[in-house]
Amino acid sequence: MFGNNLKNLRNEAQVNQKALASQFRVTQATISSWENGRTAPSFEQLIQIADYFDVSVDYLIGRTNIDNNYVYNPQKDIADILELLQQTDNREREVIYRLLKEYAKTKKIMAKE
Repeated sequence: MFGNNLKNLRNEAQVNQKALASQFRVTQATISSWENGRTAPSFEQLIQIADYFDVSVDYLIGRTNIDNNYVYNPQKDIADILELLQQTDNREREVIYRLLKEYAKTKKIMAKE
């Protein structure tokens, strides 16, 4: 769990293993070993990693899936949605469109109440 979370955070931050290793004064092989689950960081290193990525230690070790570092970025969110839509066929897009339309309608009704 830790290894996958570390790798995902590192990739999201667009940091390679070598740069991360330098940040924590370990070798690239150590980062690789952590990510592959062969070894684990010390508790002190775990805290430093959590601080670096602005997540909790619980998130890093898989005790919670709440990621503290999510920042609302509408442009990125829209780009991500468009990318996902491009991977769907016309029938799926129609279903998504109808769902969004119904959601907007429901939201308007609820706002009036």
